[in-house]
This record gives sequence, structure tokens and C-alpha cells, in this order.
Amino acid sequence: MKNIFEKMKSSIAVVTTSEGDRINGCTVAWFSRVSIEPALIMVSIAPERLTADMILKTGRFGVNILSETQLDIAKLFGFKKGRDTNKFENTPYHINDGLPVIDDTSVYIGCELYSIHKAGDHILFIGEIKTTESSDKKPLIYDRKDFLK
Repeated sequence: MKNIFEKMKSSIAVVTTSEGDRINGCTVAWFSRVSIEPALIMVSIAPERLTADMILKTGRFGVNILSETQLDIAKLFGFKKGRDTNKFENTPYHINDGLPVIDDTSVYIGCELYSIHKAGDHILFIGEIKTTESSDKKPLIYDRKDFLK
């Protein structure tokens, strides 16, 4: 099945969230548009990720669609665990409506949780879009070979 999924190319995003003074994020390759009215998007996150726990508690998340120069950020937020590492320590970011936004991304989408659905080994978080930021930067496209150790 990995062979099939590998051929389904999409942008890479880092989903970010905050809870009190703590911020965190994780890399995702599975996210999508859901609806125009209301404006909804979906991200798929494994339930053991700290980011999933924080979204469930706060009901808010941001989707940072990385630019093609941000592969190192994709790897950092994909391979390091937020329970053990402050992934933002050396990652430039700013705050938009209380959520961390990684600087120099292609697009940022801030969401309030609309619904959640268990789907196999992941949770689908459906978010209603509340804020956006956009740039001219081309998005980073997922390629499995970039993430092989």
C-alpha cells in the first residue's frame, strides 16, 4: 500500500497548535480541502502525537504549508517528538490569533475544530478556516525518499 500512497503527491504541511504557554506541531502529508461553505479543511494525525492531544484539548490548530526550501523543517517536525523536544527553539515563527505560524511558508491556515473522526490508525481533524496568510513561495511536495533515514 505504501507504493500506492507514494504516487499520491501532495504538499507537506506542519500542523501547529498551542495550549497555554506550550506550542507544538507535527509534519503531515495527509490534508485536504473539505468544503467551500463553510470553509473547511481536514488534517490526518496519529492519535499518539502530542499535537493530536493538544488539538483535542484546545479545539484549535494551524496548517503551515511549507515552501520548497523548508525540507529541514518538515524533517524536524516529522522526526522529533514534541514531548521531548521544543521544535520551535530554532524555527522562526510568529503568532497569529494565538497559534504559532512558521515563517516563510507558502500558506498558513488557522482553524477552529469543526469535527473529528477516527479513521483507521489516524484521527481526521476537520477545521473551519478562521485566518489565512499567503505568499508567492512554491509549496514543498512530498517525496518519500526525502524522509527515508
